[in-house]
Amino acid sequence: MGLKTHVAVISFDHKVDVFLKGKQVTQATGTYPYRAYLETLLNYGPSAKQSQLTASLFYKDTAGKMDVANPTATAANANLSLKAKYEFSKTSGIIEMAGPIFCDVFFSERLLLSYVDLKVVMNRASNEFCLMASEVDADYRVKLIDANLKLRKVKVNPSVSLAHEVALKKGPAMYPIRRVECKSFIISAGNPSLRKDNVFNGLVPKSVILGLVESAAFNGGLKTNPFNFQHFNMSSLSVSVNGEPIPFKPIQLSFGANPQFIEAFLTQFSGTGKMYYNIGNGISCT
Repeated sequence: MGLKTHVAVISFDHKVDVFLKGKQVTQATGTYPYRAYLETLLNYGPSAKQSQLTASLFYKDTAGKMDVANPTATAANANLSLKAKYEFSKTSGIIEMAGPIFCDVFFSERLLLSYVDLKVVMNRASNEFCLMASEVDADYRVKLIDANLKLRKVKVNPSVSLAHEVALKKGPAMYPIRRVECKSFIISAGNPSLRKDNVFNGLVPKSVILGLVESAAFNGGLKTNPFNFQHFNMSSLSVSVNGEPIPFKPIQLSFGANPQFIEAFLTQFSGTGKMYYNIGNGISCT
């Protein structure tokens, strides 16, 4: 048995709800692991993934071996990420991990005012989603022994506190945030295409990240990896805003004898502000 995901910490929670003064400020979509996984995968470079992120058991998956469920397979046939995490879990001992909570309010640069009640509710994901095993009818489980939320407390200058009180008499506190919405859609078997209208209402997102996974993996299974994104022989992709296509024409794809996917590959850098800068995320086109 092994912990199946890149970042073991993020796979334990199916949904994370954050409340400020009793008001929920997060989306209840049940896609928290995917938001956390994609932000980690695309925003951190190889140096961070090989150092500080190992505290949350980040180990890069082996391409083409993400659904190999046997952690004791030979190196040539194994998913080295699963193999590395298996070394922590094989004795069913206590594993210490640490990682951030991927919710919008925790990425705000402004401090939370005093006397604002903060409540975090973490809803567990199923054992089948968290774990991976090759045995038939395996009955492995995750048991949380202890969990701690670490927050920074700041003592501000009295003049700042007074200015806050004066400002609050004129209006409510404002917290600018970078909002991230994560949605899931089902593509029926045998359906050659998918079209979704009005995916976002109101504000136009700065960037859109699309990924395809098998339905069985999305729902959780001991022999499937929920983050094994695949191309499924997609032939084209287009996004339009107010009737205008972005980019100017659909991205054409091919995964046969003459593969064509470089344009799609580069969008992970152009969409995250890394294009042609000396920074990467450890994902290559081969």
